[in-house]
Amino acid sequence: MSATNLGASVKAKLAVSGATKFYQTRTGPVHALDNVSIDVREGEFLCIIGPSGCGKTTLLWSMAGLHDLTSGRITLDGEAITKPHPEIAMIFQDANLLPWRTLEKNIELPFELKRVRPDRERINKLLGHVGLE
Repeated sequence: MSATNLGASVKAKLAVSGATKFYQTRTGPVHALDNVSIDVREGEFLCIIGPSGCGKTTLLWSMAGLHDLTSGRITLDGEAITKPHPEIAMIFQDANLLPWRTLEKNIELPFELKRVRPDRERINKLLGHVGLE
């Protein structure tokens, strides 16, 4: 059996099937994703490369459960990703805070997603180190 055939028999860890996304803006609709399908198997490394505005970030946000799709499906181990998932994390290129959350609530977000109780003492100590106590 060739490596190609062997890879085809292994089920996808993360699967994107027919992902399509339209946004409505003041200037009209934006077609951000058009029928995107990707299978990522256990141990594979994926790079999404393209010009500005081609839908890379929209796809990543959707894969993380942070954006709904207009149509299509995203699954992790066969389970549909329709909201933030405790096994998926996203690291932004630039520092990002969610503007509708307080500083404290932004810090608590990873704990909420993992369903773990925040270590308040450690958080306060780290905030003190950067002058945000």
